[in-house]
This record gives sequence, C-alpha cells and structure tokens, in this order.
Amino acid sequence: MNDEQRTLLNLFNDGEADPSQSLNARQLIDTDAEAKVYWQALQRTDDRLREAFGPVAGQAIPSRFDGVLRSARRKSLGHHYVPLALAATLALVAVLLVREDSMNSQMNEQLLQMSQEIALLRNQTLENMPSGTAGSWVAPAGLARAEVRPLQTYRTLDNRFCREYEERVEDAQGIEIRRGIACRAGKGDWPDVAQSPPGAGIEPVQRGGSAINL
Repeated sequence: MNDEQRTLLNLFNDGEADPSQSLNARQLIDTDAEAKVYWQALQRTDDRLREAFGPVAGQAIPSRFDGVLRSARRKSLGHHYVPLALAATLALVAVLLVREDSMNSQMNEQLLQMSQEIALLRNQTLENMPSGTAGSWVAPAGLARAEVRPLQTYRTLDNRFCREYEERVEDAQGIEIRRGIACRAGKGDWPDVAQSPPGAGIEPVQRGGSAINL
C-alpha cells in the first residue's frame, strides 16, 4: 500500500472524502488486505479517542486552542498524511479542557470558602468588637485578606440592635470596599438589612433613639 492510498483511507475515515474518493476507498478496503487492516486500525484509534475524551467532546473549543487545532488538523509531509498529529492534538485539547474545568472548579470552591470566612468574620466582629475597631481575616499564603470595622450601633423601634459597618476585601483582583447595616438576629448572627459602597448613601433601618456606644 502506497502513501496516496493511506491518504485516501484517512480522508475516508475522517469523513472528508468526496463521493469519488469514497468509492475508491471502499473498493480498496474490499480488495486489499493491507488496506483493510490499516483502515481498521484507524477506526480503533478513533474509538479509543472517543472513549477517553467523550466527557469533553461536546464542549466548545476555547479560541486560544482553536489555532493550534487548526494548524495540526491536516499536516502534510510530501504525500504523507499524518493522522497521529491530529490525534495527539485532539488529546492535548481534551486534556487542556479537563485541566481548565478542574481549575475553574477549584477557583469556585476557593471563592465559596472565602465568602464563608468573610461572613463568619463579619458576624464575629459585629457580635464582639466595639465601634471603631476592626476584625480581620487572612487567607492561607496571604492570597486574600478581609477587614470588618463596626462604625456605629443603634437600637431599632422593635428593640433590635443594628450596626453600621465597613468591609474591606483585598485579593488578586484588587480591593473592594463596601458599607452595610446588619441587625442582630441571634447570638453571632448579623444578617444584612442594607448594603452600599461608600458614598452611595445607605438607607438605614428605622431607629428608636440615639446611637449606642458599643
């Protein structure tokens, strides 16, 4: 079997042969034992790829990988068609997709954990710290940090304690500062009733008297 015949079988196997080429490929497979073995090997390779990378086969290829895939989709050396280059590239793209999905999952878990830690810091600070002082939290390796500072405390008409506070969160994306008002719902439980960035004008809860120095 020559190089042109191998190229023909690869085109036929990949569904890229025109009707005339497809007819020639079928005839070659039916009449040439070596060609039949070669074509069956191509099919087994395709089956292994589908089995190994089926979970990500339906995902869109990120644009940053598209050029790599396109350049290796059909690589010619003289008359040699190189199916292994395509298979290797598909495998690489699939691995990168899996790795990217894993990284996104880890990032989401880290963001969720950070959000939970900051919520815990907020509750503990509003429960225990006097106005004007700050409670702080630092993530492992210092990748993020947060500070919550109670500003003023009020008692509402329905006899709840509410505290205005400022929260500062710093991570790799930058610094975010916001203000809020939280009212005590139970020991160590201070749900927000208002949130606003500095200067935006928080609408406070209705107060029953003057501020309380806590």
